[in-house]
Amino acid sequence: MPIETHEEDHSAQARNPSRRDFSRTAGAAAAAIAAGARLAARAAGDPFASLDGVGSAGVIRSGQASAADLVETAIARIERLNPQLAAVCAPT
Repeated sequence: MPIETHEEDHSAQARNPSRRDFSRTAGAAAAAIAAGARLAARAAGDPFASLDGVGSAGVIRSGQASAADLVETAIARIERLNPQLAAVCAPT
């Protein structure tokens, strides 16, 4: 009976990753893409790009911007980035 080497095991695992490995890799890729989009948005002068929902609420509560300002900035960000990302679809 031939003895299998670890190299064969790794190549088989690379061809058929487990759900956990796939999720981990996909999550890391999504985080890298999101980080790149935030950096690009900051470079383009989008001060709200890195805010989450809590941060956005804080900006509105403090009076630094209105909800309409945040929505307009988000729409502009979508219009600027979506041609490369193709992430937002609108019904036609």
